[in-house]
Amino acid sequence: MSLHLNLLIPEILFLINYVILIVYYGYYTISKVHKYVISYKQNVSMPAMILLTVVLLELKYPFACHYILESSIYINEYTNLIKLILNLVVFFICIISYTYIKTLKLNNFETYILILSAQLGILIILISNNLILLYLSLELTTITIYILISLNKLNNYSIEAGLKYFIIGAVTSGMFLIGLSILYGTTGVTTISDLLLFSSSYYLNLATNSFQLIDFYIILSFLFIIISLLFKIYSAPFHLWISDIYQGATMHVLSYISTVP
Repeated sequence: MSLHLNLLIPEILFLINYVILIVYYGYYTISKVHKYVISYKQNVSMPAMILLTVVLLELKYPFACHYILESSIYINEYTNLIKLILNLVVFFICIISYTYIKTLKLNNFETYILILSAQLGILIILISNNLILLYLSLELTTITIYILISLNKLNNYSIEAGLKYFIIGAVTSGMFLIGLSILYGTTGVTTISDLLLFSSSYYLNLATNSFQLIDFYIILSFLFIIISLLFKIYSAPFHLWISDIYQGATMHVLSYISTVP
């Protein structure tokens, strides 16, 4: 059976370049020849080049609908378009942040490494058709954003903002996992497409309109999942704590977390 892994070439290339970039930055920071410092241009241009390469690849991939790896990944033209837009947004964030980090002397390469890490999680979220893969990729993104918010050494509110986001994020991640567990326990499936088939067949074949226990469990699971996601995207009325993050994060990190996620 063909795995259609060629359809994941942009994501695979993104991951390979990401690992190479970590090794490259690590070599520079321990090298006496390079004075243990990465220049501002290297700090910005190399992540931007990775994103631009992935964007150019995605322009060549007008996919039809495909299920990959036992239906755990679903790719179509719509998800490819969204990935293209989000990678372009992060590319421009990297470019326009050059003057900002140079002016404030924020030459810490970890910021862009973490932005690429969060971006990798978001790209996986977009193509996830499995609840477990969806949860893991969501956690990869949110945990990375906790660290991003806490990196600002020039602002005393940065650690406080990161800690608040971590506490609330940990609670909402637990809620999300509880919702997925109830949903799996009720339906017995983990793929989103199978959940759609289950719900369609269940409500079409329902003999009566009476409220049953399975309806309660499905509604309860969706309630946990939706509330968790509303917290994660800072939506009202779960947005009261977000002002601390805006106060503590640097502008290029804020540009990322206020758009892409």
